[in-house]
Order: sequence, then structure tokens, then C-alpha cells
Amino acid sequence: MQLPHFDDDVIKRLKKRRVELKIEGKNDIYNFVRLAPETIKEMDLFEGDSDKADKMLDLMAAIEHMPRITPSISVYTEIDSVNATTGEIERVRETKPAASDFIKVEFRIKYENLKPEETEGHVWTRNFPYLKKHSWHIVMVDSQTGEKVFMNAKKLRADEKLKEKKDDDYMPYDGSVYMINK
Repeated sequence: MQLPHFDDDVIKRLKKRRVELKIEGKNDIYNFVRLAPETIKEMDLFEGDSDKADKMLDLMAAIEHMPRITPSISVYTEIDSVNATTGEIERVRETKPAASDFIKVEFRIKYENLKPEETEGHVWTRNFPYLKKHSWHIVMVDSQTGEKVFMNAKKLRADEKLKEKKDDDYMPYDGSVYMINK
């Protein structure tokens, strides 16, 4: 229902066409926006509508602008190591920390459809017609107890070039936004 012109009938037609066309995967928005444009057009989701061409253009425009992301998480500790060649001490990431190590948890959200020189824009929809800065909130939950372990206190955004003070773990924008929890 988040896509333009989608209603119960279109969703029923979508489920039916996925079976007919033997499209693998879950029937959710995450997988739908990753389908090839030709496949979406072949589904003929607005069959019988007099303005189906306009509806298809709206749908394709919305899909093109939807954020396609790949979330990831890495846990590591930083240790000082002596470089064998130069003898200098350098900081390296150890991905198998011991129980007593000071660990860092890095959450990363990689945008699949943005080039590294591009950043995400503002959010706008017909149901929320106000410009709003795009941001993410990260929550880490214990899988056994369901208790919240961590929630970032600030909104997570891409590199803001005008921000003067950079965090200790600052990395230039590489097409993803990140948060490092110490």
C-alpha cells in the first residue's frame, strides 16, 4: 500500500502474477522494488484501468526513487600492532575480540542505488507533504530476552560536509551511512 495506486485488488493481482511468472522470493516491497522494470511491466498490475499507462509511470518513478539498502553490522576491537617491515605501531581491527576487550559495533546502511558522490535527499510523500531530512535510527535487541540493548541517541545521517567537529571514528562518505557504538 506504500506504492502509488496500490490497493487490495492490485496486491491480489501481484500475488497471482508472481506465481504465473514463477518469480522467486517473498512477496514484499523489499523484493518488489528489486525486480527488473521489464518484469514489473510484464505483470500488468493495472490491467483494465483506463489510465494504466499513467499509473505505471507513477509506479516506476516511485520505485526508481525508493532507497534500496543493504544493512550490515560488524563487531571488532582495535589493537596496536607492530608493523614487521617498518617497526611502526599501527592500529588494526581484530574481528575476534576476547570477552574482556573493549569492542566497537559498527552499523552500516549501504545505499545500492546511490553513487558515492551522491547523498540521500529529503523525504516527501502525498501523505506527508513536508520536506524532512532523511535519517535512520538503529536499535540493537537481545534475541533471547527481547530487551533493548542499544539505541542510538542521535539520528543517523550521511556525512554532513559543513559539520566542523568530526567524531573519533569519522570516515568520509562512501555511499553508506554508519554508526559506531563503543
